[in-house]
Amino acid sequence: MAKRRPRSTELRCTRGATDPFYRSPYAQDAMRYALAKMLRVQLKTKFGRLPKWADERLKVATSVQIDRWMKKFVRAETIEGVLGKKYPPVYASSTSAGSMRSHKNPPIT
Repeated sequence: MAKRRPRSTELRCTRGATDPFYRSPYAQDAMRYALAKMLRVQLKTKFGRLPKWADERLKVATSVQIDRWMKKFVRAETIEGVLGKKYPPVYASSTSAGSMRSHKNPPIT
């Protein structure tokens, strides 16, 4: 039996695993930003205007967190059901302003 040639869409899907471009921090950050933007639109559509804490949480979320939230979005009835309990925003480092202090990362739900 002859080997089937992969379709062009199959090649595009597997390219990210082998192409070094997709492993670069810039591409990773761009993909994370796009996922967060997509989730933000879905949350606004389903629940209306987002509270400030939810918007802050989306800004600092990792790709893994966003992926989990996108799966929870399907069955959730509230924003808290998707993003978890309200926690203060998590900042990467302390600033001299004093109002933006570092906090422990909230548990991933």
